[in-house]
Amino acid sequence: MILKNPYDVVRSTLIRRKFKSVGKNTAIAPDVTVGDGKSIIIGDNCCINQYVSLIGKGGLTIGDNTHISSYSAVLTGFLDFKTRKHKYKPITIGSDVWIASHSIIGAGVIIGRGSIIGANSTVLHDIPALVFAVGSPAKVKRKLVKGLE
Repeated sequence: MILKNPYDVVRSTLIRRKFKSVGKNTAIAPDVTVGDGKSIIIGDNCCINQYVSLIGKGGLTIGDNTHISSYSAVLTGFLDFKTRKHKYKPITIGSDVWIASHSIIGAGVIIGRGSIIGANSTVLHDIPALVFAVGSPAKVKRKLVKGLE
């Protein structure tokens, strides 16, 4: 991600202060939406692209070398239709994960290391390590590396 003007550099620096912690060499686009950032931990060498929404009230951990593409949403909250109350569950995104654009990651999900989430996917259940998952709801389509579970 290339910051185009000095205002973007200032905003990127300021937005990092919203988080519990942000690792080294992590790029966060200046137009990322953050909710309850003090519950969000982002690892080293990550890239959070423009127009991503990170809502961390339930707790959100993003591992090292992870890329979240434009217009994606990571949402730790949901509406419990029975009680009509908002509830929150933590999300864990492992290291070396790529979440392609326009994807939604739902509350309580764990995405294993090295996995790829295809564009326009809705992840409502855990995704194991080293797989390609796509769809709405997202389903595992194939293993990325055979024999390295």
